[in-house]
Amino acid sequence: MRKLTFSNVLHGVAQLAGLDRDNLSTSEFKRIRDLSDARLALAWESGEWPDTLLVEKRKFRPLWSSATTYAQNAEVYYAPEDKYYQSLTSSNTGNLPTDKSKWADAGESPSGDAWQSGKAYALGDTVKYSTDGEHYWCISAHTSSSSDTPESSSYWTKLIAFDRYIAYEQTGETKIGEFLALFSKDPRNLSANKEYSYELTGLGAHVVSDVTQVWVKGRKYRPTLSGDTYSSSSTYSTGSQVYHNGNFYESNASVAVNESPETAASKWDIVEIPYIFQGYLIRGVYADYLRATGNNELASPADADAEAMLTIEADKLLRQQGQVKRLNVFSY
Repeated sequence: MRKLTFSNVLHGVAQLAGLDRDNLSTSEFKRIRDLSDARLALAWESGEWPDTLLVEKRKFRPLWSSATTYAQNAEVYYAPEDKYYQSLTSSNTGNLPTDKSKWADAGESPSGDAWQSGKAYALGDTVKYSTDGEHYWCISAHTSSSSDTPESSSYWTKLIAFDRYIAYEQTGETKIGEFLALFSKDPRNLSANKEYSYELTGLGAHVVSDVTQVWVKGRKYRPTLSGDTYSSSSTYSTGSQVYHNGNFYESNASVAVNESPETAASKWDIVEIPYIFQGYLIRGVYADYLRATGNNELASPADADAEAMLTIEADKLLRQQGQVKRLNVFSY
């Protein structure tokens, strides 16, 4: 992504508003910052801008790792078999998903014959217990009895239905703001591709098809602008945001005093804002500044200028560079 330097937006708005760009008060900085955050949301979600999109192959659950301790019912993807598994025990560490005493096949609709008393069951057998209607996985071979029913016996673990969805946030992956399409293959490189139907919920995109992986085309989660000016005498917790030397940064670890984005660069990540939004942000924030300070009659022309900046960027993308995409530019 070609990134803008936020101080360019700050100084551009100050120039238009007649403020001293080199001596902005704390309140004026915060006002411009907050107005910029609102305008960034409008620009970010106004269309399929290449800088805001992602195309990535995704799994429905994390890749199994021998170093991770899994809780009971945790679900993982096991690459050698291209399958998903459910942990049958707590503190499950280092056990291969093929170990039937520790892991069960994860399925959307568990199946099995009705449980019976007095029957010999082997490791990995599945049954349906009529009393509660649930399915259970045998984790230890035994002969059943009326005193060892599945819901209360240490020989069995209840199976949970596998929910085939891509979460908005997955460990080690780019955060997704909106899902735009799901495919069987990389849509950028292959014309012979299948598009999957999906349903959105609070968890993410639930895929209807019986597949193990999908290619996601989506919009990245929008960055927010909320940080105050960095202070060398302050400590910062993980996830804190600051403004320093023209840009916003977020901490990815605990930050001690005197650990600035320059002196402790590994602890800070820059907040990336697409360069293509710079003209829109300057003029849009100026319009909002006018409105906030009671100059409503001047705000409308400034709004029109802002929309023109976004239209110019759309023209560069669609007409000049020949990128045929659906790109709507919304009015404020």
